[in-house]
Amino acid sequence: MTTQQPRSDWGAQLLTLVILAGAGYLAYRLVIWLFPAQLHAVWQWIIAKF
Repeated sequence: MTTQQPRSDWGAQLLTLVILAGAGYLAYRLVIWLFPAQLHAVWQWIIAKF
């Protein structure tokens, strides 16, 4: 068992992270576009909790 990982595995992990980040960003933008009032209410609730 070696501690060294192949470069292709590292690249695949980075690509997966980029895709997830991009998908999350697009979902966030979609929510802002569809439900601006609800999102604002959720933010107010979160801020009130802290």
